[in-house]
Amino acid sequence: MNATDKEKSVCKEIVEKEIQERKLENLAEKLDKIVEAVLNITYSKGGDYSASTLQAFAETYFEFEMYKKLD
Repeated sequence: MNATDKEKSVCKEIVEKEIQERKLENLAEKLDKIVEAVLNITYSKGGDYSASTLQAFAETYFEFEMYKKLD
């Protein structure tokens, strides 16, 4: 993953919003791990780090409850 600080910040905002909208506040302590996971998935799928791409991957991440695999 070679995201810039700005791209990481955008992803963090998106993930925070998803957590709030899905009422998963208990995941707030894992925010950094989730952001890293979303960025890595986006990178591995060949996506860019635009807000719309990150939003799509974050939504999918939460829809498939991939956060349950975190330590």
